[in-house]
Amino acid sequence: MGNNNDNDCEEFQNFDWDGWKRFYPSDDRFFKFPKEGISHDKKIENYEEEEFYQGDLNNNGEKHGLGKYISQNLKRIGMWRRNNFTGWGREIRENGDIFEGKFINGELTGKGFHKNKISNITYIGDFIKSKKHGKGELFTGEYHYKGDFIDNKFDGNGKIELYNEGEYEGTFKNGLIDGKGMLRWKDGSFYKGGFSQGKLDGYGEETCKDGNIYKGYYSKGKRHGKGKLFTTDGKEYQCVFQDGKLIKNLDNNDI
Repeated sequence: MGNNNDNDCEEFQNFDWDGWKRFYPSDDRFFKFPKEGISHDKKIENYEEEEFYQGDLNNNGEKHGLGKYISQNLKRIGMWRRNNFTGWGREIRENGDIFEGKFINGELTGKGFHKNKISNITYIGDFIKSKKHGKGELFTGEYHYKGDFIDNKFDGNGKIELYNEGEYEGTFKNGLIDGKGMLRWKDGSFYKGGFSQGKLDGYGEETCKDGNIYKGYYSKGKRHGKGKLFTTDGKEYQCVFQDGKLIKNLDNNDI
């Protein structure tokens, strides 16, 4: 693989050896790093597989202790236990993903962070087997989400701020707004009620930007079924909507 040193991987240069203290301030038994750093006289090089390891080895020649590993599509720096990447460390993948946190047998499990500079994504929170799972915060160029994750998706309770549209707080399922919650738009209008697969669904109450209020039923994001419309001049109308269109005024009055 040619010359292999810290300059081969820029992300190794700024690796924070004390980063684990942010997430595990009292757990100093699991993360122990030699004061002298990575051993430069212990190396494993596999030219056929284009792999390189520099660091501590045990008596069986296994990666064990502090070390860095570089292959064609993966780079790792941190703690190893009997050839397994286990302990505090950082993993850099070919697609630009950077994972840092507590690894167990090569999988990020516990608290840590994930960053991808190319897609402008940063996540800080819980992981299970390198997937976002538990509580966390996700930042992108379009939105900020804080809440529950299951298997890399928004699932449970959370709040999302869409920078150009508005914000929603409530429940999510399988990555979509689903259940009960409140949605606020940038123009000042807001909706509180039911959602299904990312769309207004079921009973809800909507306050429009002109001040009029609608209380009634929705289906697939549109007013659908019976409802009441309250106008800013104090009038109240009982209505029936179909696919977002008013089809009947039960009071027989002009709206």
